Amino acid sequence: TLTICTLGVWGHSPQDRKRAKRAESVFSESRFYADVLQHGLPQSPVTTSRAQRFTITKRLLDAAFDFQERIIEANAMSDAARADLLRQADADLRKLKLYLRLAHRQRWLSDGQYKHVSTMAAEVGKLLGGWLRATRSNKKRDASGPLTT
Repeated sequence: TLTICTLGVWGHSPQDRKRAKRAESVFSESRFYADVLQHGLPQSPVTTSRAQRFTITKRLLDAAFDFQERIIEANAMSDAARADLLRQADADLRKLKLYLRLAHRQRWLSDGQYKHVSTMAAEVGKLLGGWLRATRSNKKRDASGPLTT
């Protein structure tokens, strides 16, 4: 049987089940903190103060700009430094997704806007993950020494 979690489908092996359980735990923890943050905000868009909306919007934009800067910096670095910057960019992307979720729950983003931007963020996350995996494989290949024929 396949183990299905909110992050995807995993295989049959015990390692896959452990990986799925860890992923589910991290995902649930992230959802918990998002819920805690949301409960600190007013539940009605009418009662939301401009300062609260400004704060969330500023943090969202800061995360987006930080993400973009890390991608630009990673593009200019070698594999070891690049991997570190890509991990930081991944953290920035996760923050961005959190702030988008909060903005949607507060009804500052319509369902259509949220769907569009979350789809874009997911695609960027896939590209980032592929780049990070490629960087790791280059690092392993370089560590094994030069190829001889």
